[in-house]
Amino acid sequence: MKKILLSLIVLIVTGGFTFAQVFTLTNNEGEPLGDTVTVYGDPEVSGIDFGAIFTNNKDENVNISVRRDTIHMLVGTSSYFKWNQTLAPSVDLSEAYIVNAGESTPVDYFKVYYQPYGQIGISIIQFRFQNINSENEFVKLIIKFNTTSDDIDENIIRNMTISDLYPNPAQDMISIEYDMPREVESANVRIVNVLGSVVKEVPLDTRDNKLSIDVSNLNDGIYFYSIFINDELYNTEKLIVK
Repeated sequence: MKKILLSLIVLIVTGGFTFAQVFTLTNNEGEPLGDTVTVYGDPEVSGIDFGAIFTNNKDENVNISVRRDTIHMLVGTSSYFKWNQTLAPSVDLSEAYIVNAGESTPVDYFKVYYQPYGQIGISIIQFRFQNINSENEFVKLIIKFNTTSDDIDENIIRNMTISDLYPNPAQDMISIEYDMPREVESANVRIVNVLGSVVKEVPLDTRDNKLSIDVSNLNDGIYFYSIFINDELYNTEKLIVK
């Protein structure tokens, strides 16, 4: 199994041009975060955690509360978070606390805890940092806790190439290009919505090297797609349909 490590995926900061200037998020080393962070960990450990620093770029104090929205949780796993105070796993909305003008929260002021309880796969949780006095001032962060197994043969991974789905953002059709060795018996793409429901699942013909998928019937919004190789999860990434 993988040892605990962090992989921070820096993408376009969520919230649009205005929100990106008002509030920003960084990791505990001060590096800017995009809208999605992937945290890798061993499914057998008791807990995996991730912390972020919130910065108020305004010239006035703000009251910030944090809301947790579960996009997808593996059955048998659990999570909870801290915003100044540690909340129970059943609590999705924190109390509001003042962040002074131009200042950042201390390290460990915001922290997310994930308990995999031996479950293998990916759980996806979104956090919204909201100014309670202005509904248009917020920043969001999606955290993917990834406890995928090492059960895919290393020879397969070494001799296999798989592209990201493109174009992304997508409108009508998306494509994926791949080259798989003979050891791959089955492969498929699974797309889920933000509620965790599977909206499409399409097999990859290992004898070909490209597949196109029709997404014209999907509502605009954020989705996640996963690649499965020999019934084992290989990767999960974000897909935007617009």
